[in-house]
Amino acid sequence: MVTLYLLLSPLFLLGGAVLLGIAEARRRAVLKRRQRATARADARVTEKLVRTGRIGERTVPCFIFEFPVNGSLRRAQAAGTRHMREGDTVTVFYDPDYPESVYIPQAQTRTAAAALYFISGCWLLGGVLLFIFGIFGIK
Repeated sequence: MVTLYLLLSPLFLLGGAVLLGIAEARRRAVLKRRQRATARADARVTEKLVRTGRIGERTVPCFIFEFPVNGSLRRAQAAGTRHMREGDTVTVFYDPDYPESVYIPQAQTRTAAAALYFISGCWLLGGVLLFIFGIFGIK
């Protein structure tokens, strides 16, 4: 049993490190998009869509936003809170060089990032505990 603990601990540590790397890469990508989004516009919610999640029957509200850029209307799609309705006006930040890259503060959710950090922490903790159990012979 002790050998099994010592064999499993690197796998848990590696899995936790990979998940932590994914979470950190996702966080950096969001921060980079926020930094590039320097132009501000008022967007109107034109449509509310409902997407079904991959796990179970969970539905996620998704919104279509329209906002003006250099005299033409641009459209952006983002998941958001259930509090938005069609016709609501929200603030949109976009990259002036690439207006398709949009940051909408009201539509940003942190649930997925928090879940990734939590799961990677659990895997890392499991790897450390398995290693300790293996070293000290705890069954």
